[in-house]
Amino acid sequence: MIEKFSIDLFKSLRNVTLELSNLNIFIGANGVGKTNILEALGVVSAASYGAVDDESLMRRGIRPGVPRLYKTSNERYETSPHISFLVENARCRYNVSLLNPLDNPLPKWNFKTEKVWSNGTDIYHRGENSNISSDIGGIPAVLASETIEPHVLEFLSDLRSYGLYTPNTPALRGMMPDMQSRVPVGLSGGGLSEGLRELLDLAEDDDRIDEAIDNVISLFDWVDGMGTSTQDSRIISPSLPRTKRTIVFRDAYMKKITIS
Repeated sequence: MIEKFSIDLFKSLRNVTLELSNLNIFIGANGVGKTNILEALGVVSAASYGAVDDESLMRRGIRPGVPRLYKTSNERYETSPHISFLVENARCRYNVSLLNPLDNPLPKWNFKTEKVWSNGTDIYHRGENSNISSDIGGIPAVLASETIEPHVLEFLSDLRSYGLYTPNTPALRGMMPDMQSRVPVGLSGGGLSEGLRELLDLAEDDDRIDEAIDNVISLFDWVDGMGTSTQDSRIISPSLPRTKRTIVFRDAYMKKITIS
């Protein structure tokens, strides 16, 4: 788990450090930088996978843009040539600085510096004069090492699997496939119905899961039941394209239909 996240010169975030826990909620007015925090972590995730470009960012749900849009442009500050990030927990740290010129930007961001620590010891360190190709990150090589410790593997693997989940109504309603079908539910929510079906099946044999589902449903006073259905012609016009399974809510104020 990431316990601390430092961001510098990325969009509206200049020299920002966040203390994180299992559940983190960002509250604020529109345009104050909440999404920038989430996207900053997406950039670090792409870097840990070895490449930062439009494709790798979009696979994590990050809005694509030219390098100028990723760099601090507040009129009070001079725009820096690079953006920097540091993620860490009690045992591991990963630091990366990325470069891309404002004019004539490159397809991929260049790695200016990159470093991994474990318990205060360098595992990987690349400086500005490294002989490694500047647009390729070094974490894949770290993960390929036979001597990598389990806690480092877990830390980097968790970072690499990050995605910014943005529910898409047509995908959630089963009217279009999730083009980013990332485990477990897809970045647009397209796999949510399959995940819910699996959870409901587990609840039949596990009272704790069953109770947790009931507690969630109780938060919505209009919901009398929830499930998934493959017979969605009752709620979606047959003329519309549909995926295999959809989520069905039972409204307490409407006539009942059977949810299979």
